[in-house]
Amino acid sequence: MRNPTSQAPRTRSAFTLIELLVVIAIIAVLIGLLLPAVQKVREAAARSTCQNNLKQIALGAHNYESSNGVLPAGYWGNFITSNTPKKAASPPPTGVDWSNTSWLGCLTVILPYIEQDALYRKFTRVNWDTESYGSPPQPSYDQVPTNWEAATARVKTYICPSDDAESAIQRAGCNISDQVVMNDQQSASIYVWSDTDTNPGVTGVFRANQLGITNYLASGGGRGKARDGNGFRKWEGPFTNRSRESLSGIAGADGTSNTMMFGEIVGGRLELGIQGDANNLDLVYAWAGAGAFTTNVGVPVNNTMWYHFTSKHTGVLNCAMCDGSVKSVKKADAPTAAGAPFPFRALSAWADGDTTDMTGILP
Repeated sequence: MRNPTSQAPRTRSAFTLIELLVVIAIIAVLIGLLLPAVQKVREAAARSTCQNNLKQIALGAHNYESSNGVLPAGYWGNFITSNTPKKAASPPPTGVDWSNTSWLGCLTVILPYIEQDALYRKFTRVNWDTESYGSPPQPSYDQVPTNWEAATARVKTYICPSDDAESAIQRAGCNISDQVVMNDQQSASIYVWSDTDTNPGVTGVFRANQLGITNYLASGGGRGKARDGNGFRKWEGPFTNRSRESLSGIAGADGTSNTMMFGEIVGGRLELGIQGDANNLDLVYAWAGAGAFTTNVGVPVNNTMWYHFTSKHTGVLNCAMCDGSVKSVKKADAPTAAGAPFPFRALSAWADGDTTDMTGILP
């Protein structure tokens, strides 16, 4: 009879508390090393998408010019003295009049050229003639129900993926810009609706924070359209009030590769730590109404406000040039004196005649 053999009891191995803490610490270090890399990859992808958006917008403007012989106007606002219409039905008004022009911007008319023709066809009662109010005159787009509703659409091509402006509106209750208005008095003004305002002129209840927004605006130059003799006349951009510039004209002046077409903008965003002016304007821009913007204040590294072209990309903002290329501009440019040339202003003007060194702002 065989005797049963005895076996030693098995023991389970386990981590000690110190070993567990070491493993946790190693994992935390690895995550800490990995997160910045993931964020950099994500930002690189967002920046690439942003550049592609600008490319599509620029090509849309090019195709519009091919079909119409001129680039779209920056926006369809009131006539001013320096832009007296050839076919005006009445004398140009002296103040802002919302009853005789659409106040739509150039991002509206290029919709068919960025595969948004169905959205474009929703806009009605609009006189696109830059030299006439038409007869009878048509009111601003917010007074036409179909136009207001069309303006609430979200156009993906008009949004930079690095910016979460949509949630900012809902969270912070920002004002939304209806229209950037550049005049010939060396200043830039904007008209805004509060997100608590309703529009009694349309069917249903539409609030300003329902408007579709944009992170891209066209280049209006230093101060937009200016009278003859005004110091800023030479700094006009390709897109101003009722402008009719052509790519051939730009090519024969400063050159299409040297002239900014569209740039990035985030608006005045208090939740981002971006302080507004004395009124603490807290706003983003509506793609339907905001068409062109000015560059006179440059692109400072800090102190970004509603009147600066800027972005949420680190250190740079993307700009589409008139030749269709997209370049990154450093956030390190500001005027040294009123009326003095400086890189970003020179980049935005199409016929200033200056040979400004761009190495300080182009990476």
